[in-house]
Amino acid sequence: MTAFTTAWSLLKGDPIFSVKDIRDLRERIKREKDTGVYDVNRGDTNLERLMGIYPLGQSRFTRAGIFDPDVPHNAENTDKRFRQGYRQRMDTSPRPTPTKVVRIPDFYQDEYGHGMAYELQDEKGNRLSRLDATKVTPEQNKYNEYIKNALPMLIGLHGKTPKEHQRRGYYQQLLNTILHDNMNILSTSRNSNSQPFHRSFQRRLPPSIDFEQLDHPIDSERARYLYQANPIKQFKEREKYQTAGWGDLRPDYGVAPIFDEPEDERLTNMKRDMGQGYSKQTRLYDKRFLPEHNPEHPNHLPHRNYYETKDGVPYSTADVLADPYHWDYSEHPYSRSLGHLFG
Repeated sequence: MTAFTTAWSLLKGDPIFSVKDIRDLRERIKREKDTGVYDVNRGDTNLERLMGIYPLGQSRFTRAGIFDPDVPHNAENTDKRFRQGYRQRMDTSPRPTPTKVVRIPDFYQDEYGHGMAYELQDEKGNRLSRLDATKVTPEQNKYNEYIKNALPMLIGLHGKTPKEHQRRGYYQQLLNTILHDNMNILSTSRNSNSQPFHRSFQRRLPPSIDFEQLDHPIDSERARYLYQANPIKQFKEREKYQTAGWGDLRPDYGVAPIFDEPEDERLTNMKRDMGQGYSKQTRLYDKRFLPEHNPEHPNHLPHRNYYETKDGVPYSTADVLADPYHWDYSEHPYSRSLGHLFG
């Protein structure tokens, strides 16, 4: 049951939880507090989710053996997460209002596709959330058997939301905007933080977005999650609300207007990084002058092969950090340029 369904039921005067349900929950929480013994099913009911009560994350026994959730039960971590969540819930300061999504080319292309980045920004251009990915065309897509439309797709997702903006729905709004911009999204693996987000995101998908789980158990971090826009459903939804005369009262799925990064701003950023980085003069589009190739740049991905040795062998910043004395990496900013001593 979604939050919207719950709120609508309450507004209609049709309560979905009885007084007894609420009383039982209150007594159980009080009993847990008095005894220090917590229910292993904490946070699994709709009433608890509505009240913001989440699972504790402790291990528990099942018939198949021991079930270990993504985040093992740890008193210190649990207290830390509670304090962080409490501060965010009690923070009454004005929150940044997302106004747009900026589409940024990542200036690289390989056999998989083109690099792309999307940023959710406020009116001042501050980053609220970001997604880096590779854009593949339908012709390049090896998942065509699962695709129901002729749209390109994003793979190799790498999402990041600044700490001060986390748990505010910005990443969800960013993905919704991308999906409504005629783009499919494929998530092939996630960590213990992004897995719960995707499971929650799937429960809140707009009706015009189709979701398909391709393999592995649904809660596995290795399961492939495919999100794709359904043009037929989108058309029918628009027709339905136009015919009914809803006007501006149609559902809001948190979709922001999307723009391409202005060319002049892109060049400004490149020139700025040129002044901060290398002093050797070369062509403006040389890869060393692009922001992502600077290890200090926030868009830099350390495992991506931005660089090449003098012999044309690709390497990444992570390679240099693993072996900073390697002579072939002598031109990299993190190299100690002592490789000749060991050659």
